[in-house]
Amino acid sequence: MGTNVGTDTSIARNVLDQLAPDHPLIIEAFWGHVTYFNIAIIKAFNLAKNEPNVKGGIFKRYPGTQIINGRAHEYACNFLSSKKPTNEGLFVEG
Repeated sequence: MGTNVGTDTSIARNVLDQLAPDHPLIIEAFWGHVTYFNIAIIKAFNLAKNEPNVKGGIFKRYPGTQIINGRAHEYACNFLSSKKPTNEGLFVEG
């Protein structure tokens, strides 16, 4: 994704869930500082809906809650990336 999309705070899990509610969807910024993901990724990666932040990274939350909203920053992006399957047929990059 480019910088305009990567800095658009209106994009969150609820938007991606409408596009692909049952298909794991993860969108990574080419510069590596932000990742968007949907509910299917939360399930596929066995994350808690209130997953704690990782050292050096944060999961953005829905206002007034601890529920992650589908935006990860800094080392939380690396954390998600490390959970991607290594089977090339499961994820398409591009």
